[in-house]
Amino acid sequence: MSSTITVRNVADATKRQLQHRAVDNGRSLEAEIRAILTEAASVPKVESTLFAAAAQFRQETADLDFTWPERLDEPPREVFA
Repeated sequence: MSSTITVRNVADATKRQLQHRAVDNGRSLEAEIRAILTEAASVPKVESTLFAAAAQFRQETADLDFTWPERLDEPPREVFA
């Protein structure tokens, strides 16, 4: 099933850039725009992926009891001498 989308008021510079991109990729302008839209709609957003991973981590580690070691007031050690 296909649909028609009309986009109005596209800046001339944007249209030219899309035309150049289409030529570089060996596609028509319409095919290039279709490819751009398909890619944009199918790529998961990094923010939502990271949010989901953080939520899963919190859920999996909710029952763990973390004990932090006591802090020692020692002067910092020199790593490179």
